[in-house]
Amino acid sequence: MELALQNIESRIFNLRGQQVMLDSDLAEMYQTETKYINRAVHRNPSRFPSAFAFQLTDDEWKSLRFQIGTSRATHGGRRKVPTVFTEQGVSMLSAVLNTAVAIDVSIQIIQAFVAMRRTLGNLHGLLQRLEGLEIKQLQTDSKLELILSALETNTSPKQGVFFEGQLFDAHVFASNLIKKANKSLI
Repeated sequence: MELALQNIESRIFNLRGQQVMLDSDLAEMYQTETKYINRAVHRNPSRFPSAFAFQLTDDEWKSLRFQIGTSRATHGGRRKVPTVFTEQGVSMLSAVLNTAVAIDVSIQIIQAFVAMRRTLGNLHGLLQRLEGLEIKQLQTDSKLELILSALETNTSPKQGVFFEGQLFDAHVFASNLIKKANKSLI
């Protein structure tokens, strides 16, 4: 059974700083019922530590339900707070269920987790580069502000002909002196 990568990725959520999948989504992909998924977890608690699978709090479930648009429990929706599975939990679940579909789908799901992690890693590198560019832009902006404020004051320099060793500035200074002369230069 081949599932679309986009279909799997759209069912992976970020909760408690981890990427997880809902038991109901896994049951649908495994072509079974949610109660069989949860029964397998309850029968094998040593295989599913909290790092592999955990039950959502009511607030987490309300927030997630709002994001994904599921129905409320009072209108025929889910009656219990769902269990979610991390990448390792999905792997363990395929071992517990031990069906050809569960194994095949679990491999695809784990590949989707890996693809998402790779994408997030690339985004992190891109964000770091953008932050570096932003810092350089701020430094450039502050230098431009200094230059513009110096140009606005329009004061004559108090030092000699050369400014910071730049020949062009010296030429401009000398040209300005020549222009100011009324009769002649000595």
